[in-house]
Amino acid sequence: MSELQQFGTPTEEVPIYDENYFLSQFGEKLCFQRPNSSSNLWVFWSSTDHSSCPSLNSDKIEDQVRSVLQNMEVNDLHFRVETPGILIQFWAPVIIDGQRFLTTSNQPFAFCRIDEILCSYRKCSVKYKFNVEEDLGFPAHAFRQKLPQLTPDLRCFSKQEHPWWDCVSNSYLRDLSAFPVFDASGQCCTGIIECVAAPELFPGYGIWLIKKHFQDTGGFNVLGNLKSCFMNKPTFSDIQRNARDEIEKALEVLPKNHELPFVIVWVSCRQYSDVAYSGIPEKSCTSFYENSGQVLHGIITTSLTLSWLKIQSLELHLKRGQGVAGKAYLSRNACFCSDITHFSFSDYPLAHHARIHKLAGSFAICLRSSHTGDDDYVLEFLLPRNETNGYPQTLLDSILATMKQHLPSFKLASGQELGLRLSVEVINLPLKQAAVSVDHTSPHVTAIQDVSIKASYGDSVIKFKLSRTSGMVNLEEEIAKRLRIKSFRIFYWDEEGDKILLPSECDADLRLCLETSIRLGITPIKMLVELDSIIN
Repeated sequence: MSELQQFGTPTEEVPIYDENYFLSQFGEKLCFQRPNSSSNLWVFWSSTDHSSCPSLNSDKIEDQVRSVLQNMEVNDLHFRVETPGILIQFWAPVIIDGQRFLTTSNQPFAFCRIDEILCSYRKCSVKYKFNVEEDLGFPAHAFRQKLPQLTPDLRCFSKQEHPWWDCVSNSYLRDLSAFPVFDASGQCCTGIIECVAAPELFPGYGIWLIKKHFQDTGGFNVLGNLKSCFMNKPTFSDIQRNARDEIEKALEVLPKNHELPFVIVWVSCRQYSDVAYSGIPEKSCTSFYENSGQVLHGIITTSLTLSWLKIQSLELHLKRGQGVAGKAYLSRNACFCSDITHFSFSDYPLAHHARIHKLAGSFAICLRSSHTGDDDYVLEFLLPRNETNGYPQTLLDSILATMKQHLPSFKLASGQELGLRLSVEVINLPLKQAAVSVDHTSPHVTAIQDVSIKASYGDSVIKFKLSRTSGMVNLEEEIAKRLRIKSFRIFYWDEEGDKILLPSECDADLRLCLETSIRLGITPIKMLVELDSIIN
């Protein structure tokens, strides 16, 4: 049994690596337990009466958190890491002047080692309290949303979201995970477990550590009524085979053909219950049945280079309407944002990952397959910065054309066919503002739709619709079918009135013609057909 001690105030100044001096830095009387081995943690808890800020929890919850920390092993990895940099601390709801705040002061916390950086982070943490009702600060956001908050680099937070990150901005601490903790019933959120760690372990180590040790403790867990959703969330193998084969093929072709750095498929968790509430019953959400399908989970990703992002993104969760993918799911349509790095974590959890991996844009589309009924799938494509200057019409058209080819059983969840009058909602504002303005302000909506073609041939004139994702083969087939001619050339007039030839099999020239005409508001697009007089 490790030794239990109580610490008061310092008596002399000694180096930080001295145990007593280290403990004296916290300015409060602490009980602590030394680690039994190099795999265990230094665990601390308050020995003082803090009734001036009454907690909404019973002491039992805090005792259980402490017990988990005392029995936690941090080095049970596939590879051994000597004394990794880890701090785990509990945020509890307290009442101050009739309002609920989250605080980590006087709450259990644990270090992996005696370390000045970990000490500094803890000392800064206890200075802050977060008003739960205002949803400011990452602990309050995780508490209100009842969903984990995960970032690969805490420096991506704004000062409002994480007021003291700059106190360790030049340190090794990067990875941050914040999990809501629920009581034994799984309905009442009783606090937040925060873990900050060094990325030298592996990205997302805090996620793995917390989920491993804080699930099914008997008295509480970090999942609550989310447990069935987290533990039994849909996987790629659950998808009906025909639909799965199509998605798998599309994910194989899309990144290679269009040089897409990252693609993720999101599905809703129909088992999710939002009846968990934040401390008081009257604040509870509506019933399970009204909230099923409110959370999106990533089930499969593909990336040519970003292997760690593939792993971490599958731990992320979106609420319906959150992020570009969540908004596409809500609208049952397609959404595009040219730069998601400007969004906060609460607006879009993938924003931090985009900053770290030098990505910028996001294109998300909500689909359904004839093989799977009403099940929705959101395909989200993260785009490199050099592809998202403005609106990358050509790239998105190409992506849609490839999807149409390799996802034959899929169409938009709204019922539209891929490539037919497909409107893309363009988000140019932070998502909470965009939800209001995009629906009512036409400049924020760009259409990927059919265009009208009027082609003249001698005394004959034909008119037909052509998809903007079409190539020259499609255009030539439409003309040949209507005019019943075989060998011909096609011309159009550009913005300067010049007659321009559209060479056969040159899709890029056709796309330029369509994009220029649409940008100038020219409709229908007039073309001239002439018999091919070239003798081979």
